[in-house]
Amino acid sequence: MEGGNLPPSVRQTDTGRYSSHITGKADGWLRLKDVETVEAIAMRDEFLAQGLGTGESNSLALAKELNTVLLANDEAAITTARRYNIETRWVTEILHNVMKVNFIKSAEEYTEILDSCIGHGLYVSKEEREKAIQTAQEIRRS
Repeated sequence: MEGGNLPPSVRQTDTGRYSSHITGKADGWLRLKDVETVEAIAMRDEFLAQGLGTGESNSLALAKELNTVLLANDEAAITTARRYNIETRWVTEILHNVMKVNFIKSAEEYTEILDSCIGHGLYVSKEEREKAIQTAQEIRRS
């Protein structure tokens, strides 16, 4: 399984839900990594100056430095990423993709997983949750 990179600042600004970070590190699919290049550090500082949080700023700069997809669920971070040509995915998009390849078998299972993520601190508005579930139902019908 391909791993992911997580800036330590995301863990530090997390709301106390560290178990997924610890599990990911132990299983080897998640690595804590700081931005390293001068360009990425300057970009991070620019994002901070624009008012983004420490976790978002570091995540954006790291995604740019590593030329990788940014998994986010923050509209401001995704909007900024797109302005800087950083490829992004919403968490709900990832779940839809997993459903398309049949790892998630039903709209009900999709809803359970999404609600579990929300229960563990992922913010998704009620409107976005409903749209995501509707998309999952459409995927399963196709």
